[in-house]
Amino acid sequence: MLKFALWRLVELVPVLVGVSILVFFFIHLIPGDPAVVMAGDIATPKDIAAIRTRLGLDQPLDVQYLKYMAHLFHGDLGQSIQTNSPIAAELGDRLPASLELALTAMGIAVVVGLAAGVVSAMRPGSAVDTASMVGALVGVSMPIYVLGLIAIWFFAVQLKWLPPGGRLGTDTVLVKVTGLFVLDSIVAGNWRGLGDAVAHLAIPACALSTVPMAIIARITRSSLLDVMAQDFIRTAYGKGLAGRAVVVRHALKNAMLPVVTVLGMQFGVILSGAVLTETIFAWPGIGRWVYEAIQTRDYPVVQGMTLFIGLVFIATNFLVDILYAWLDPRIQYQ
Repeated sequence: MLKFALWRLVELVPVLVGVSILVFFFIHLIPGDPAVVMAGDIATPKDIAAIRTRLGLDQPLDVQYLKYMAHLFHGDLGQSIQTNSPIAAELGDRLPASLELALTAMGIAVVVGLAAGVVSAMRPGSAVDTASMVGALVGVSMPIYVLGLIAIWFFAVQLKWLPPGGRLGTDTVLVKVTGLFVLDSIVAGNWRGLGDAVAHLAIPACALSTVPMAIIARITRSSLLDVMAQDFIRTAYGKGLAGRAVVVRHALKNAMLPVVTVLGMQFGVILSGAVLTETIFAWPGIGRWVYEAIQTRDYPVVQGMTLFIGLVFIATNFLVDILYAWLDPRIQYQ
């Protein structure tokens, strides 16, 4: 296992290099010039040329890439063209917001999705099974921007139960420790801040959880039905074990391999792909940051965040491989 883990870490380097090459050259194919965006509408060609020289955009792409990689291997993601601030520092400020949203959405998706999948598998063909699978189909099919806007209109505008966006109300004061506002509120004993943070988190987290929730429910149901048809399950029933005990102690763990794969992939998708969700709900995370960077042709930000997202996917796949061996002792890594 240790040898396998070390080998996967070594494989990380060429994968990230390959991602950096693709991202760097593809981003420069996007129409538009960041120097023109920075200079403004009334800038002269001389002003634009001066900005391009200052940013190094007048150099050949291969030279720009080599300089970028030289900084990257020293842990420097570069500086934002628009704000001149270090990308790594701004990532540290924005990551907790995205992480809090992703963890909450994933928690909702896992709890509800697993429960729906298990109940559906235990009662196939029932009304509960049909309702769960129809709900899963709707969850997968509904675009996040449509669901988000509907949720804002219903819960924030019509019912006025929850705020329409942001992380905290303007009158809420919270001491920032980890950047995870729910956790910081609990640690500080700030229950008013906790209520405000949870209220702002509720709609975007629920909206973001719909797609992974639906996928988890369908995969859990399918995998559990396959396991329930195995001989060892019939043997467990033959020994007189109760149905719930058979499902929880024997069937569910053996059915978790495909579910764990989906969980790993969906967490990466949630953390990296919440661009629309964060934009709709004015959530100050990395997704909204990337959206703004694309609009302003801020190449270093887009490149740095794409590499970070690639690293997240690689890390989650690595953890999934390790969990495989724990869930199924028959799996051996050489």
